Amino acid sequence: MKHRFIYIYSAFIVSISILVILSLVFFSQLEFLMKYNRSVENTYKGLYEIQLLNTYIFNLETSARGYMLTRDSVYLQPFENHRFKIKEAIDSLTLHTSSEGDVRNKLAMIHSTLKLRLSTLYLLINKASNQDTTSQSEALFRSKAIMTTLQQEIQDLVNEEQEMLIQNFVKKKFYENITSSYLKIVLFFTCFIFVTSFYFLNRSLRQRLRYQKDLEINIEKLHRSNEELEQLAHVASHDLQEPLRKLRTFSSRLLLKHSGALDEEVKLILARVEASVVNMQDRINDVVTYTNIIQPLEKIGRVELNEVLLRVIAELGEELKTKNVLLRHDILPPVTGYARQLYMMFMCLLDNSLKFSRQGVTPQINIRVSRVNSKHRLYHKIIVEDNGIGFDNRFNEKIFILFQRLHNQQSGFVGRGIGLSIVKRIVINHKGTIVANGIPEQGTIFTIFIPVE
Repeated sequence: MKHRFIYIYSAFIVSISILVILSLVFFSQLEFLMKYNRSVENTYKGLYEIQLLNTYIFNLETSARGYMLTRDSVYLQPFENHRFKIKEAIDSLTLHTSSEGDVRNKLAMIHSTLKLRLSTLYLLINKASNQDTTSQSEALFRSKAIMTTLQQEIQDLVNEEQEMLIQNFVKKKFYENITSSYLKIVLFFTCFIFVTSFYFLNRSLRQRLRYQKDLEINIEKLHRSNEELEQLAHVASHDLQEPLRKLRTFSSRLLLKHSGALDEEVKLILARVEASVVNMQDRINDVVTYTNIIQPLEKIGRVELNEVLLRVIAELGEELKTKNVLLRHDILPPVTGYARQLYMMFMCLLDNSLKFSRQGVTPQINIRVSRVNSKHRLYHKIIVEDNGIGFDNRFNEKIFILFQRLHNQQSGFVGRGIGLSIVKRIVINHKGTIVANGIPEQGTIFTIFIPVE
């Protein structure tokens, strides 16, 4: 499941990356398209301005010739108007024509020739105003030559602009086609990602709804199981205890009132019955204790673990003193948990070390604490180590199973197989883990990990 989500996320990231790249390429092509579109538009405007310039020059020539022929000042006003319009046309032409060096040079030549042409026309107008006919024909011939040069320069500029227009138009068409293709690809890929994402999201949502439904069913089953467990605990603590108490009472009465009439074999049988009843009562009490740990009744809160350990040591003080136990412990940190359960945890661990100590060896119990980081989470690491009889590490899981014992009654080690089961259950209730390692005839190490809240 985890690997499948990794593949889905990886494919989604790759798809988004491809979409981003395609979008960047599309916008790049769009910028080129806009650039050449502006170039075509400016070229059209430039050709239009050249046409206007030609018209203004023609009108200027007409006004000048009209005055020279008629000497009527009416022609001079249009002459001045067209002279200003020619200047505006040159400025506009500079703005709309290509910024390439060849075009700019041609425009500069036209501007220079146009100034020369205007100065020649002013000369002719002055001669006409003063009725000076000397060298008029020479001035007219020169004027005509300048006009021819000007027309040729204008035509060269028109040819240049038309050639530029064709090139820009071809590039514009090219980028129109390629931009259209990229747009289709981007739209297709966007739709593909959208549909694929919708499919997987819908599928994931349906799976989540199924898991939620299954979880609700399992929670309902768990509630029923807990109710049954509570009923079982109630029956075990009350109803099952009653016949056992009666059985124990009747066997005790028989031994007390009729001990003289009973032979030794009957007495032995009754004693074994009473011992079995006591054993059965203890087991029932153990089941009730374990059940209450599974369903804790106390509220979770801050627990001073060091104070809890000191209470356990005080409780076991007499036994620790009798066996001359050397007990050393670090100062334990506060944790978030159930105070009563943590008390039972240390009680069971120390009791286990005392029960399974070696004959003729001074018992030693060391409790150490540190902090470790595992899977991006911080834990309290609590080690309880003893020098008892130990065990074979093949059984490091079996010792935590309810009512499982590694030693029989004849071994001399008394145990009901409940203490370490309770310890593990308490550790689980605190979202932690416990690991046991043993070496036969050397000792046992219990390592507990409890999260740092």
